[in-house]
Amino acid sequence: MSFEAVAIIKEAYNVGEVNSLLEQGWRLLGFVATSKDGGMTYVMGRPKSRSGSAITSSNDLERE
Repeated sequence: MSFEAVAIIKEAYNVGEVNSLLEQGWRLLGFVATSKDGGMTYVMGRPKSRSGSAITSSNDLERE
């Protein structure tokens, strides 16, 4: 996904949260190793709909 197509950006802090967001239609944009606790921060993005607004449900994804 290009960054031009991103409507919302969100951080996730564990694999369970990432998997849940992926199931909701979010996409993994990147990840960063954190030195504070040795963990990872995952950067998630929600795509814009064709009308330019954020997709809010799986039904919206099906219409795309």
